[in-house]
Amino acid sequence: MDKIFAHITYEAQHFTFLVNDPDDAIQRHFMLGEFYEQRELEALRLYMPIDAVVIDVGTNVGNHAIYFDRIMKCSHVICFEPNPDAIALLRENVRMNQAHAIDLTHLELGVGRGKGRAKIMVPQDHNLGSATLSKFDDDQEEGIVVDALDNILSDSPHIDFIKIDTEGMELEVLAGAAQLIARYRPTVLVEVEESHRRAFGEWCDLSNYRIDQTFQQYRGVYNYVCVAKF
Repeated sequence: MDKIFAHITYEAQHFTFLVNDPDDAIQRHFMLGEFYEQRELEALRLYMPIDAVVIDVGTNVGNHAIYFDRIMKCSHVICFEPNPDAIALLRENVRMNQAHAIDLTHLELGVGRGKGRAKIMVPQDHNLGSATLSKFDDDQEEGIVVDALDNILSDSPHIDFIKIDTEGMELEVLAGAAQLIARYRPTVLVEVEESHRRAFGEWCDLSNYRIDQTFQQYRGVYNYVCVAKF
């Protein structure tokens, strides 16, 4: 299909997003002239220091990352997105919106508990964000590379905020970021599936975090804003 460009005017700023599926769960909001989960994004301003350093795991086409850059004025937004279809749109959206704080160094890399390989599966039509990683055996040499944030960003000087939207892999991503979280105590925005809520509550207790806000847009899925107790 021909390229479609959607336009958003927000807080006296203009944004342009490339759309390849007007019915996509996220891209359809662009067609309506708004950011996806805009109310949540506005609530996150309470948790973002000036010049924040952000890790965005599951960047998709750049909705949150571009908001973090242009509206929240973050100094560094480190993006992780393994889905090539989403990556193609993400690169164009970052370029068109002159989102200079966004770091695309780690695209095509999956994030999990540790090193491995996986294949990408997109189980829902019209929803690039439904992409999941299906892990291969440890000796597999095909598929995308998966690694832990602790390994990938071991030299990071500081982390203020981590966003995790990984379609059921949230606990693995958190386990693989244990050292970063213990060192920097960032605020965490994490999408948690219903079946993982108890285990996530245990993670909060063990990691000395508390849930500060809860958002729910879809049945059986919760977005938690979690802050360190100390």
